[in-house]
Amino acid sequence: MWTREYLKNRAKAVLRVSYWKALVVSLILGVAASNGGGGSSGFDDLVESLSPQEAMIVLLIVVFFVFLALAFRIFIGYHLEVGGRRFFVQNAQLEGISSEELSVLGYVFNKERYMDVVKAHAL
Repeated sequence: MWTREYLKNRAKAVLRVSYWKALVVSLILGVAASNGGGGSSGFDDLVESLSPQEAMIVLLIVVFFVFLALAFRIFIGYHLEVGGRRFFVQNAQLEGISSEELSVLGYVFNKERYMDVVKAHAL
């Protein structure tokens, strides 16, 4: 049975070795997994002041950027998340802490694994 003290000491040992790498991976995952944030502050007022043609152009631009963000999330963001989770699992198991650790983030971008991740997220 794991005790709190055992888990805490193990986490300290892992972070002593790879704190800065874990921080970098967390920041990369935070950017890749972000939803874009923000709200509609002032956007409704802007749309109401536009003519129908201008409103249609704004709508098309917004739709384009939504699809662009969605494509980024599907084809890059999910893959970085899988690599990030692999990074943290390997660190938690204290497996081969090396200078090539950050390359684990991109291990999914192999042709075979890439499509498997796309299929898994589609399902």
